Amino acid sequence: MRTFPRRRPDGTFRPDFRAAIETDDGATIMVEWHGYGRAYPVGRRQIVGPVFHLSDDGRYRRLNDVVCVSVGEVRASTDPGEETELVADIAELVWEHDQGLTLRDRPSSRGDAGPHGRAVASSSLSERRHGTQKLFGWFGGHGPRGTGEFFESLGLRPGRRNAISAGIAESGGGALLSLGLATPVAAAAVGSVTVTALRTAIWRDGIKVGTGGYELLLLANAVAIADIGPGQWSLDAALGRERRGAGWAAAAFGAALAGSAIAIAAGRRYPEAPGEDLSASEQRDQAVAKAGGT
Repeated sequence: MRTFPRRRPDGTFRPDFRAAIETDDGATIMVEWHGYGRAYPVGRRQIVGPVFHLSDDGRYRRLNDVVCVSVGEVRASTDPGEETELVADIAELVWEHDQGLTLRDRPSSRGDAGPHGRAVASSSLSERRHGTQKLFGWFGGHGPRGTGEFFESLGLRPGRRNAISAGIAESGGGALLSLGLATPVAAAAVGSVTVTALRTAIWRDGIKVGTGGYELLLLANAVAIADIGPGQWSLDAALGRERRGAGWAAAAFGAALAGSAIAIAAGRRYPEAPGEDLSASEQRDQAVAKAGGT
């Protein structure tokens, strides 16, 4: 894989990844991934954007007409001898006559996920990964302590308790989305954490153009799943309790906004730890630097 990122003065960048993939049956597929990226948190670069494929092999030529969207991150290794890791969730944009433009997971080696596989896996995997980073420090996360210190700097007090709550919401909501169980509730849970991140960390000083794309895509993904439903292979469908549609999507989005507002208001009412004379921005920078060193 080759990469040609174009950096901007504000610290964001335009990713430009190009790679050649050789399949198990001997075909070659060219892949291009463009979009928007930003360095957050320390040691990571979050990326969102479209993905295109090109192949002259007749077995894969259909991919030339496929447009995908992706959410992922570049993980810098702490070991100079190890290569930088690129992790991404990719979903196909699909136009369906009765439902319009939707997302569908890319076909795997086990076959096509079908018309109801839209973006559920990509969203649930992302949320579970973020949740376990907060709860257990997995996947390069900082656990309740490091995440809690960062939350304190954002005004989400007490930090450790809020870090655990956010981790449970993301991990639990992601697991429920994977199972297709209580889908509107799961979408609201993961959406509330995403809205809180936008309000406290990314748009703390107001909405800025070119920021928050990764979180907005996760939020839109969760609401879209509540709208289109978990599909026929979900537990909701098996139990005869599938709930979907614009009303359920609006309810999930409203619950996410309400949950975020409650968490932020509660954090502001909670007393600050004694002896802290630094400004909020200095505390936040200090917490980020400390978390990056763990």
